[in-house]
Amino acid sequence: MAITIEHPEWLAKFCSQTLNTNCPNTDKTISLGSLTSIEMPESNNMTVSDGASESHRHQFCFDSELGRVRAKYSETMIETIMLQREALWLSRLNSQGLSTQRCLDFYRDGSRAALLTNYVEGQSLSELIKHNQTSDITVVANVIDQLLSELEELHRCGYVHGDIKPSNILLSEQNIVSFIDFSNARRVGDSWQERGIEQYSPSYTYPNSASSQLSRGEAHPVCDSYASLITVALLIGVPADELPFGLDSSQVIDFFLGLPQHETWPSLPKLTQESVQRHIDSVIKDLI
Repeated sequence: MAITIEHPEWLAKFCSQTLNTNCPNTDKTISLGSLTSIEMPESNNMTVSDGASESHRHQFCFDSELGRVRAKYSETMIETIMLQREALWLSRLNSQGLSTQRCLDFYRDGSRAALLTNYVEGQSLSELIKHNQTSDITVVANVIDQLLSELEELHRCGYVHGDIKPSNILLSEQNIVSFIDFSNARRVGDSWQERGIEQYSPSYTYPNSASSQLSRGEAHPVCDSYASLITVALLIGVPADELPFGLDSSQVIDFFLGLPQHETWPSLPKLTQESVQRHIDSVIKDLI
């Protein structure tokens, strides 16, 4: 349910300037009272390299001549750097047609920043899983197919998302899957650290104990494949307490080898099974 919340004056001014720039025939000033919040999934397990937990960046939406606009803002240096990085990546991906979320405007002044994007109506996969809406195997298979297809397209272009997890994957009202939160995106081979900051979600992070050829400090598509397989496991009904969190490489391999034995697996279309299996093979090959 939407509730009115108080936002800093600079943010309302920035939103008003963006609206008037993009819609020159209107002269509207967005007041603090007209900015309303919406329920958005929080990520409590995202951390930065200095060991401090990253608080959930402020997010809200408002309606305008541009349609419904999603706004994220920050007032600390670390969060502002992350938000600026996300704006850069959204603009880069938009130019290649890789993201349904468009960067409308970005503002930075010292340690504070704001990012405006179009708002995608729908729900995150974390909400889908949380509310037990994964019993329809047709819906689940469609989500898995799109998730892996979008991921493979991103990798073909030489990019790694870097933070694949259910809360960063949206399912629109038209059942179209899209990724959000590109603040940790990288080109393949780039360092995960930037300005001393390393952002990650522990539950979906590639095992540190992996004895593979993959350099632990560089972005690689297999990192996204691993996180996507954890997401697939949740979608087909694997309980969260059975996921390979904190396990060594051999235990992770055993988990993925057993995934096709899950009771839901035979109900998935053959093409979906083959697509998931390709990513399983890729991860296991690297972990061995």
